[in-house]
Amino acid sequence: MFMRLVSLLFWKRNRMPVYLIHSVTERCNARCTHCFVDKDCGKRELTLEEIASVCERMGKDLFHVCLSGGEPFLRADLPEIARTYFEKTPAQVIRISTNGFLTERIVTGTRRLLDHPSCRNVVIEISLDDIGARHDRIRLLERSFDRAIQTYRALEALQEEYDNFFVNVNVTVCKSNQGRLLELYAYLKNELGIRNISMTLTRGTPDDPIEKQVDMGNYRAFAESVESDLMQQDVPGYSGLLHGYLVNAQNVLARQRIIETVLSNKFISRCYAGNLSGVLESDGRLRPCELRPEIFGNVREQKFDELWQSAEARQFQKDCANCYCTHECFIAPNIVFNPSYTPKMLQLAGAMLLRHYRRKVTRTLRAAGKSVRARGHERALREEVSRGPERKAKPELPVVEHP
Repeated sequence: MFMRLVSLLFWKRNRMPVYLIHSVTERCNARCTHCFVDKDCGKRELTLEEIASVCERMGKDLFHVCLSGGEPFLRADLPEIARTYFEKTPAQVIRISTNGFLTERIVTGTRRLLDHPSCRNVVIEISLDDIGARHDRIRLLERSFDRAIQTYRALEALQEEYDNFFVNVNVTVCKSNQGRLLELYAYLKNELGIRNISMTLTRGTPDDPIEKQVDMGNYRAFAESVESDLMQQDVPGYSGLLHGYLVNAQNVLARQRIIETVLSNKFISRCYAGNLSGVLESDGRLRPCELRPEIFGNVREQKFDELWQSAEARQFQKDCANCYCTHECFIAPNIVFNPSYTPKMLQLAGAMLLRHYRRKVTRTLRAAGKSVRARGHERALREEVSRGPERKAKPELPVVEHP
C-alpha cells in the first residue's frame, strides 16, 4: 500500500480514488445554519448489500474513506458499512463525522466496529461550533452541546482501550462563532483536554447564507493557535497514527493554503477531484466534488470503476485542474500528492516528531531523577532505622582509691 501511495506523487493517470467521501444518508436530526447538504429525506439510500457490491469495484488505491451525512449514525447499519469498506477495499482509515447527539448508538456502534477483526484505523470526529447554548443555536438542536460532550467523554474512554481508535473535534468556522474561536479553542484544549482539533470553513450554499461572511483574520488567528500547539506537540493531533505526523503537517499546510486562496481569490495549485478524490452520494450518484454540479453517473446503473474511468470523468479532470476552493477534505490529497508540497510537509512532520521525542526524553529524565531522589531518601531512612535510636554514653564513674 505504501508504495502505491508514493507512486501517486508521480503517476496519476488512470488511477482510482485514494480519498472518498461517502454520504451514507442525508437525514439529520439537526438543522445547522452553516450546512449546505440537501436534506431530501425521500432519496433511496444505498443498501448495505449495494455498498458491498460497489466497494468491490473501487480499485487498489483507496486509503481514506469519510462516512458523512446528514447524521451518519441515523443509519443503524453504519458499523457494518464501515466494516464493509475494510473487508472489500484496501482503505486504511475510516473517518466518521457526527454531531454527537446519539450517544448510546454512537458508542455501542463504534465498539462493535472496533471489535471486528477486519477493523484497521477508525476516527470519530464530533462537531463542536461553540460553547453551551450558543452551539445549540447554531445547530438548531436543543441540548446538542451537552450530548456532544457526553459522547466525546464516552469515546475518550473507549480510546484508551483501542490503539487504532481516535476521537477528534471539528469546528465549523462561520459568522456566528468567528468572534469566539480562540475562547472555544481554549475551552476544548484546557477544559476538555482534546488531543486533536480540526476546523472547517463554511462552504457551498449554507442554509443561512450569512454564515459564509467570515473575517479571515479570525480564521487565521484560530489556525495559527492550533498550528503553534501542533508544532510544540502541546496538542498531539494524529501523532498516535503511524503516518500521523504527516497528517498533522498536511493539515497545517491545508489551512495556510485556504487563507491564501480566500485572500487572493485565485488558483494556487492543481486540484485532483475526480482523479484521486470523489464523492459517493447516499442514493448512488458518483460525483467528483461536493461543490461542483457534475455527476459521473449512478453506481446502481453502472459499475463504479467504469464511471470513474469514463470519458466524462477524463474531461472533468481536465476542466477541474485549475479550479480552486476552500474544501479541506479535497485540499488534503491535493497537498499530499503534489510533489511541490512534499519537502515542506516532510520538514513540518520532522519538526513535530523531533519535538515529540524531546518532550518524551525530558519526561523520562525527570521521572528518573525523581526516582533516584526517592530511592536515595528511602536508603537514608533504612540506614537510620538499622542504626536504631542514638544512645547517650554512660558517664564513667571516678575511680576511688580506698585507704
